[in-house]
Amino acid sequence: MMDNYVEQIVPSKAKGALLIPVVLTYVLLFVGMGLMFLGIAQLGLPLLIIDIVVFIISTHNLKIEYEYIFTNGDLDIARIRNKASRKAVYSMPEGDVQRILSYQGEKFQNEKSLGRVKIRDFTSMREKRADMWYAFFNKDGVVLLELNEKSLEHVKSVFKKKVEQG
Repeated sequence: MMDNYVEQIVPSKAKGALLIPVVLTYVLLFVGMGLMFLGIAQLGLPLLIIDIVVFIISTHNLKIEYEYIFTNGDLDIARIRNKASRKAVYSMPEGDVQRILSYQGEKFQNEKSLGRVKIRDFTSMREKRADMWYAFFNKDGVVLLELNEKSLEHVKSVFKKKVEQG
């Protein structure tokens, strides 16, 4: 028997916590330039050099992609930083999936409003693509994925009775 295999890459926006160092580098840039302008180069120049290093390091982690790998019904998710560093971040066997709902559907919005479920978000975080988001319920809570047509077709064929409309 051959494995039913689907792979998908989803580019994601950086989360708010990752943007804090970038904002701080802009503040340091203006402080360093201000010190240089006031003629205090002994403080301004080292501050600008430190700022450049921190900026390079902090922006290095902003390019994030999620890779979904569906093998039969099992799901593996990896986070890829800068198309170089790959780290497995979540795995869900087929048997753990309890039900699958559309993110924009009324059933999921009702569940979300109750606030009883822990949500792990592995989507692009772009609201305009929310029609492609699906919530996979399991014993740990909810896993949000952004499925393209091929992945959605695979999910619907493997989890026929668990995909709910509405």
